[in-house]
Amino acid sequence: MDNTNNSKLKFSNKSEEKLDYLKNLENKKLKLRQELSRSTKENSGLWYIDFNNNSFTCTEKIKHIYTQEIKDNGLEYYLSTFTKKKYSTILKKIKNIQKNFQEFSIERNIKSLDNSNKIIFENINYIPSKNLLIGITRDMTKVFQTRKNIRQIDKTIYQLMKLFDKNITIIQCNKDATITYASSAFCLKTNYDNNHVVGKKIYEFETIENNNISKIFKNLIKNRLTWSGELSFRKKDGKSFWVDAFISPIFDQNNELIEFNLLCNDITTQKILEKVTNYDALTGIYNRRYYNEIVPKEINRTLRDKKTISFAMIDIDSFKQYNDIYGHKKGDEALIRVAKELQKSLNRAGDFLFRMGGEEFCIVFSGYDDKKSFEFCENIRKNIENLNIPHSGSNVHKNLTISIGLVVSDLAHEIIDELGLYTTSDNALYEAKSAGRNQVFFHKADDIEIF
Repeated sequence: MDNTNNSKLKFSNKSEEKLDYLKNLENKKLKLRQELSRSTKENSGLWYIDFNNNSFTCTEKIKHIYTQEIKDNGLEYYLSTFTKKKYSTILKKIKNIQKNFQEFSIERNIKSLDNSNKIIFENINYIPSKNLLIGITRDMTKVFQTRKNIRQIDKTIYQLMKLFDKNITIIQCNKDATITYASSAFCLKTNYDNNHVVGKKIYEFETIENNNISKIFKNLIKNRLTWSGELSFRKKDGKSFWVDAFISPIFDQNNELIEFNLLCNDITTQKILEKVTNYDALTGIYNRRYYNEIVPKEINRTLRDKKTISFAMIDIDSFKQYNDIYGHKKGDEALIRVAKELQKSLNRAGDFLFRMGGEEFCIVFSGYDDKKSFEFCENIRKNIENLNIPHSGSNVHKNLTISIGLVVSDLAHEIIDELGLYTTSDNALYEAKSAGRNQVFFHKADDIEIF
């Protein structure tokens, strides 16, 4: 899969849940910080004790903590809000401040007027000219609880990131494709130490079958988009592993590239299962089961894109005689060589090669008109002949050859399904065989039967 757009990486359900959970935690944390800022500003008030008449008065914002006005015994009232242990200590500090005028601060627990526990912070000063003891009180209860909640979220995020680091392949590269960060999961999968990975070009870990990261990076810089698709990386022992990757370029405020972020989900097991179920065991190309899955999709795609679709049914000429003369081992080797040569002819993402069974193959491709489709198939026929695989049992050539039945359909103007295309191309193959083999028979669109 190769998809250069803004689509989200298709992780497993568990990975998506982790990402959603992390996003939710970050949103909660942001809200808590906003609440923290608001609480710090809102829950502050002023009180003062006038020693001239021994009264106590507080402002509206802290009246839930203190009685708003005490006309007599104001100092005694304030001291009564302390525990017995702290009573004498605070009284001593108040007497000292009246002498040396040095302000002091305290943090303490207090029972509010509704009998709930509060945590407050007070900054106390004395104004000798007015004979006033003034305190600025901040109710820190919500602040402390909010800070505690933020710390708990930070711990959870930290543990989650450790889980990500251990289980999800994350790679960061600078604009020169040099790896600046690699998660433990990547190092574990490649069996390389982190010191060996960081500082290396990401291309150094590509496999031969997947050497397109450089091209992907260039396209992302040019198009300012993201990319999702399958990549394979090389392990220390030379083996490879597959990932479903999401690559995002990060730009600064001046729209200059800063780095590339790669977020990858291991799909090696899935790829192995695909190989077992979708690939022919002998030749390594797609099998009939995958043909049944992919061809209807290709028909719908070409119909949507208003392109032609071509079916080329291929059969090795006189292959029974080849097996009879050279043996089944040589026959298998010939099938492998033919499949490999056919695969070499396919260079586009929308070109598919299938082994339909025995010595029969099928190529499905799109976007070519009648002439170009015929030329494409004729070149394939010549390439097989030029493999120079001796075939003394053939009555058409000294080497192994193939016959091809070709049909090209413009689905925008024709009504035909997969069965119709298959049957028509198979009929064309029969015509190629009847006409003497080692040739391409083109079934014209006007002669296509409606199925």
